[in-house]
Amino acid sequence: MTGSRPAPPHLPLVDKPTDPLAAELFDKLAKGRGILNLHRMMAHAPALMKASGDMAVAFRDDAILSRALAEIVVLRTAQVVDCDYVFGRHVPLARSAGVSERQLAEVGRWPQSEAFTSGQKAALGFTEKVARGAAADDETFAGLQRHFSPREIVALTMLIAFYVSTATFVKTLGVPDESP
Repeated sequence: MTGSRPAPPHLPLVDKPTDPLAAELFDKLAKGRGILNLHRMMAHAPALMKASGDMAVAFRDDAILSRALAEIVVLRTAQVVDCDYVFGRHVPLARSAGVSERQLAEVGRWPQSEAFTSGQKAALGFTEKVARGAAADDETFAGLQRHFSPREIVALTMLIAFYVSTATFVKTLGVPDESP
């Protein structure tokens, strides 16, 4: 990943939304996981912010995929699309989901690593293709089907696409990291 200091955001971050929906969403976020700069940028379009939040909650709360697998996939997606913001936000989530320090260290070189199960490797191979915008070839898809149900494959595909979209949003609008 780049490791370079990002440019200032292209739009101002919203600190105190005047839109009623955005204000309601900020209130819920403040009582829960907290308001991120991602939310402050999305607050310019409250209905889309809500839809994005609903999707993120569905990935967590519907739990079609294990939390550990989902976080490994999000981390690899962030690496493939070169988005430090998403990667940094998901490392603590991955740890809390049970992803090992070895897996965190080796997610970028997963094919050579022995830290991942065959199912995780099938998901990571699929992740690489989807995050790069390529269709999965028959071999990749067959490997995926050996480990996952159609429902899980749909959830996996949507998870990857969601975080590619999030990374595109973050990078395009220059959403700054929360760290000082």
